[in-house]
Amino acid sequence: MEAFGGRPKVIAHLDVGEQNSVSIARLNDCPEPGITSYSTVNLSDFPMYLAGREFESRIEIAGAAPNHADHFADAIGTAAFCVIKDKWAIHPYAIFPDVMAMYDLSATMKHVMFMEPFFWSALQDSVQFPDRLVTWLQMIPIAESEYRFAEAETPVALGQLFEDREIDVCDLQRKPVV
Repeated sequence: MEAFGGRPKVIAHLDVGEQNSVSIARLNDCPEPGITSYSTVNLSDFPMYLAGREFESRIEIAGAAPNHADHFADAIGTAAFCVIKDKWAIHPYAIFPDVMAMYDLSATMKHVMFMEPFFWSALQDSVQFPDRLVTWLQMIPIAESEYRFAEAETPVALGQLFEDREIDVCDLQRKPVV
């Protein structure tokens, strides 16, 4: 609530087999009119593993999209299920292929990359709860050509291009930077 500056609506999202759920908070017109902010609220209930060892911090996924992009929450849920069920490593600059394509949210953006959050200042620092340390990552939609660039160069180089070109990460129809 503090990060989004209001009281979000929280909805549980189920996986295809309805065996797992993740709750996602949604607040319209945040951080600005026409944009909806999203964040998982219980992904941090699940430990993250890197190289077979439990990572010291738990993760929540935040994202933002135009108010009319109704299935963006589903894309965040799918990314969360990739972490929960398939044990995908999630960290800054991790790329999850086809997450956007599954929901036909964009003609240009097919995949997602995770970066340190920059839309919500309250999510930029990890939060120590009594039983865990929680860190937020921002889910950024990326195009096929950007995905290929990140594979050929590095995801960090792609992130730098985004910063240099000041892309609108909420524009799901934006032109790729490469």
